[in-house]
Amino acid sequence: LPWACKYVLKVMHEDERKQSIQLKKTYFDSYMLCVSRPMYRTVDITGASKMIVGHSAATAYITSEIIYYMKKYLCNSINALRLLFLDYGIQYMEKKLYNKIETIKGKVPYLDKNNIEWGAAAVIPYSKEMESLINFKDFGSYCIKVGVDYSKKGIRERTKQINGLPIETSLEQLKKYDLNTIIIGYLDRLECYSEVWSMNYILQFALMQNYNVFSFLPVPADIRIQFTEKKLILREAKVYDNVYFKQIKEIVPYSLHCKLPVLGVFGTSSKQGKFTLQMLIRRELNYRCIKHVSLLTEHQAELLDTSICFPIGYKGEKNIQINIEAWIEVIQKSLYYLEQTTDAEMILTGGQSWLIPHNIDRQIAIYNLAFLEAIRPDFSVVVVNPEIDSMEYICDTIKSLQVIYKIQTIGIAFSDKKVVLRGRAVLRRPRDEQNKVEISNYLQQGTGIYAGCITDYDFINEIVNIFITKTS
Repeated sequence: LPWACKYVLKVMHEDERKQSIQLKKTYFDSYMLCVSRPMYRTVDITGASKMIVGHSAATAYITSEIIYYMKKYLCNSINALRLLFLDYGIQYMEKKLYNKIETIKGKVPYLDKNNIEWGAAAVIPYSKEMESLINFKDFGSYCIKVGVDYSKKGIRERTKQINGLPIETSLEQLKKYDLNTIIIGYLDRLECYSEVWSMNYILQFALMQNYNVFSFLPVPADIRIQFTEKKLILREAKVYDNVYFKQIKEIVPYSLHCKLPVLGVFGTSSKQGKFTLQMLIRRELNYRCIKHVSLLTEHQAELLDTSICFPIGYKGEKNIQINIEAWIEVIQKSLYYLEQTTDAEMILTGGQSWLIPHNIDRQIAIYNLAFLEAIRPDFSVVVVNPEIDSMEYICDTIKSLQVIYKIQTIGIAFSDKKVVLRGRAVLRRPRDEQNKVEISNYLQQGTGIYAGCITDYDFINEIVNIFITKTS
């Protein structure tokens, strides 16, 4: 008994094991075990006699009874409670032991979603987000056959391919492929060239060719109706508006925090591989059959069997149409809902860009801090740019996590591509194994925290091991 462990040597005399126990209904449609005479004698470590009364006595008495039955019948605590109920003439009902308060008042369709079979797909444009869809296709229900992009930068002129994927330079060229779906990403760069790269034009082309569509960004309502009329699938990364906010508040009415352990991936800048690291950790968790809730913050996550896609990064303002206070509440209620309605054992998530500004006059930290407030991780992995970030800045980022929400950093990660600065240009070149070892040693010596490359399996494996050990 935690409240009595310092003082109590003997908590029950044999002649006091004769009190009656009753099951009484209380507030909130829950039930309480009540003891008829909550009072008994005990002795402390000095041998002095003491009397325990009230709630403390009732708690100790019922605890003692459960332990007595566990020892007598060599069973676990729930079975001991069943036997205790039988002896005391209490009608045992499973519902009285579990779900004492109904905290979930219905279903949230988005959170109970089923995957859609997208089939053969084209991506527009070819970008790092589309690369992640290719790299982690084992999480999705699509097969990317071709890319479309106006810019020829990075395309091998003779074969028109990037990393083995055919790249076409017009929508019309898609007609020669047997496709089911078009995946539309960020079009702002392409729209600068011509109207044929606008979302409206691409959607109309998809309608004419009977293609299903997944769009990173919201689609106009009138076009959505046209897809419905033709019985084509049109989906977009989740849009969080006041209608959804009202719905989830009604279904999850109480402000209750999720109790599952949370592992978060954060960084010191953008384009570091934070999303890649999260997906590699997800793959390892799946391999180990560790059931988890995934809350990812990039649009393409919606296609990767993600529990919650909450795009707070680039173009996120198109999908998140509620204020910061509201989206903190939406995230917390969503996590609590999934904790209560699934058998998940943990939560994996990750932030965007940096946590603390490099330049306080030009950068705002409020969105990243709000995300921390919403998810409240227990442990973190921090991704850094060792060629750019000073050790002081790296340590300050780690300290900010520890100071604000007591988050323990269990790993320091870096990209498999090193950053090379040439004037104003930022180039990324592959690291060799020797460089990876040198950087790992440098970061471990500077921070005292385990470090490694985001794409190295040994690093991923060890991060999962550390997390499991610390949460066991």
